[in-house]
Amino acid sequence: MNLTNFSLLLSNYPIFKAKKELNRILNLEEVQFEHFINDQKKTIVDFHLKNNSFYKKLIKDENWNWESLPVLKKQDIQVDLKERISDGYENVYINKTSGSTGNPFYF
Repeated sequence: MNLTNFSLLLSNYPIFKAKKELNRILNLEEVQFEHFINDQKKTIVDFHLKNNSFYKKLIKDENWNWESLPVLKKQDIQVDLKERISDGYENVYINKTSGSTGNPFYF
């Protein structure tokens, strides 16, 4: 076992379950894989629309499609970090860029 997997295991991350799921995904037929990807896209966007006020402001159309989602630039997301974190997430890793272009970017 490599060091990364070992450290994840020590952090109680279900690495063996994750590897099993990854193998399942990688072995999907092309059409099944495409459906899987589209389902994941919808799940992710729906979650953020439900739990994140920042995304709610960005996506006003309830009948959105993947191609209609806005491509965000750095200045679009240079808002207070509290606005960008989804409801229910409090214990998150926070860091920032150096701000060499003007303003630091918090993520």
